[in-house]
Amino acid sequence: NISQHLRQTIQTAAVEFARNIKYQGVGTWEFIVDRDRPGRGDDPAWYFMEINPRIQVEHPVTEEQTKVKQTKVDIVGLMIDIAEGRKLGFSQEDIQPSGHTIEARVYAEDPRRGFEASSGKLDMLHIPEIDGLRTETGVSEGDKISPWFDPTILKAIAHGATREEARAKLIEFLSQLEITGISSNREFLIELLGTAEFQSGHVTTTFIEKWWNNKLKERTRGLAEFINGGVFTQLPPSRRLAVELLPQDVSTPRRGSDEPIAYSTYRKEILAKR
Repeated sequence: NISQHLRQTIQTAAVEFARNIKYQGVGTWEFIVDRDRPGRGDDPAWYFMEINPRIQVEHPVTEEQTKVKQTKVDIVGLMIDIAEGRKLGFSQEDIQPSGHTIEARVYAEDPRRGFEASSGKLDMLHIPEIDGLRTETGVSEGDKISPWFDPTILKAIAHGATREEARAKLIEFLSQLEITGISSNREFLIELLGTAEFQSGHVTTTFIEKWWNNKLKERTRGLAEFINGGVFTQLPPSRRLAVELLPQDVSTPRRGSDEPIAYSTYRKEILAKR
């Protein structure tokens, strides 16, 4: 949600920066826009953040987004060409952006446990084929996911004529993606892509953290009301529920407080008072 003028201004700044330091090779110039502060003219304020002088995990976004003389670029191939001293076969004026692209990384992790890494055997990995969606993966069905290395299962890169088209393709892909044997952030990504904030593009650097924490509170509130409502004590002794079968690591707010407490700890405290 930035104007074409601001986009062009930032791109020009990046190119001039590289020329002034005589940069050669593949790299990423990162900037951040502050929509709440006015900048020059009608544009909001924007700031330079950093240079990453290397290939990045998001490079497929640029490859899908960029055409040179009506042909998609191969950044890894260009990186090798530059390193071997070859000249690029195009100029800055030949580079044309095309449509919108969104990348999602599917990780072996459990968002409900603080995005804790999930390890084990990847029993099933079914990757659907969606027109306009590219995938990159370094694992296959039957592989073992180790807790010692990067938890990436795959990257999904959706391209469309509009941002909404790219978003819809990504949701379609993730909804059809099947992963069993380990936990993943697949459902988390689907929910995130479906939020009104993401759809409108009105997000900040703190949006995901606040949104997800609120989602977790909503999910634990129902369990908290169930427990604090005294359901167990209202049942006759002969029909008492086997509470030890409930997930003991589920966190729930204490009675009359928002402070989270593991259900196993909550149960011990209740038993100690009897």
